[in-house]
Amino acid sequence: MQLGVHGEAGAFASLRVANFRRYFVGQTLSSVGTWFHILALALLVVEETGSGGALGVVVGLQTLPLLVFGSYAGVLLDRHDPRRAWSRPTPSTRRWRRPWWW
Repeated sequence: MQLGVHGEAGAFASLRVANFRRYFVGQTLSSVGTWFHILALALLVVEETGSGGALGVVVGLQTLPLLVFGSYAGVLLDRHDPRRAWSRPTPSTRRWRRPWWW
């Protein structure tokens, strides 16, 4: 039996930590939003075209970037130190680290 952070056991012991609880709720809401977007787009395509083939094309195009770039990204991450790869900021987050006048 594994114990949680505060010594208690259970499936939801990690939810007692406030920061993890915020993260978990945020990720859950983000995931729900993503799936609603996918569902809405699929329903829109079927409603507008009435074609299952068009729906297949849209779903295929949604997964294409992951299929094309996912393996290359995996190779790049395997060749480098994972701590450096995950701690390096992206250009969008880097701009928030510097003062607004730069």
